[in-house]
Amino acid sequence: MLLGVLIRLIGPLHDVALGQSDAYSHLQFLKDWLAEGQLRHPYYPPGYYWIIGWPTRWFGWDPYWVIRFAGAVFGAGLILSSYSL
Repeated sequence: MLLGVLIRLIGPLHDVALGQSDAYSHLQFLKDWLAEGQLRHPYYPPGYYWIIGWPTRWFGWDPYWVIRFAGAVFGAGLILSSYSL
């Protein structure tokens, strides 16, 4: 279990840039949600940005760093929940 969590963190800790172009779309959507409370694309589901947007706003975290580690955190959560089952 610990090995799986560490493997998920290798990517964000190794590279400074976001891993793929889709992550930059997520960064823009998070910035939209933080600025206006909604997404500029009306057909994209906003639930993911509600989940990562509230801690970003509450703790004053940089949106870039939140998006950079969001995949690893959610992936580690999946590993931990699978292990607990």
